[in-house]
Amino acid sequence: FSNHSTAQYCIMALFFVCGVLLVIANKVMGLLKNTQKVANLLVWGFRVLPPFCLGEGLISMSSRPFFRAIAGENPSLFWSTEGYTGEDLQKRHAGLLFWPLCYLA
Repeated sequence: FSNHSTAQYCIMALFFVCGVLLVIANKVMGLLKNTQKVANLLVWGFRVLPPFCLGEGLISMSSRPFFRAIAGENPSLFWSTEGYTGEDLQKRHAGLLFWPLCYLA
């Protein structure tokens, strides 16, 4: 690059595509019955990209109460810690962030 700001814009665009667009595309493909298998395969390749892991973790955490509300459950119960020990909470939340954090490490 001849200019440092051009390089910075390109990196920001790349991170936006990896961290936002690929995550949303993967989530949409996972919801559609015809493309679920493809989404499950592609996610392993996408997880090599750190912005994708960060975006996947954030969307997983933020969308869980929404999907619980659609299922007819109380979405606030997801964040409630009443009646749970530390080990129970770890098991409960491990599925959300295990693979994204594993790949970030």
